[in-house]
Amino acid sequence: MRIDSPSYTGFVFGEGKNEKNFLIALIDLEQFKYQTKLWEFNYDNGHGCSAKDILIKCKNSIIGRSYDVVLCFIDLDDLKHDYPSTWENEKEKLEKFYKEIIIRG
Repeated sequence: MRIDSPSYTGFVFGEGKNEKNFLIALIDLEQFKYQTKLWEFNYDNGHGCSAKDILIKCKNSIIGRSYDVVLCFIDLDDLKHDYPSTWENEKEKLEKFYKEIIIRG
């Protein structure tokens, strides 16, 4: 195996078009490429909605594929709006239900 060939795969999922553009720019940064030279990344995005809908779309994007890490970026403000006093509990529920996805807000 060549040292510069990818050994790991990652999938990053953004909430909307702006997040997808950000993720593409991040993945294309030379510093990011240097730090992740043994990684190959794929990406996609949803089109806005609730945090749960975004996670469902993310999960549907990875069905039948094997990734070493899946990162899904959601807008925690939506959770805070929908569940003002219990949003942290709702986030924990989502993390437990979608345990194959690391949720970052």
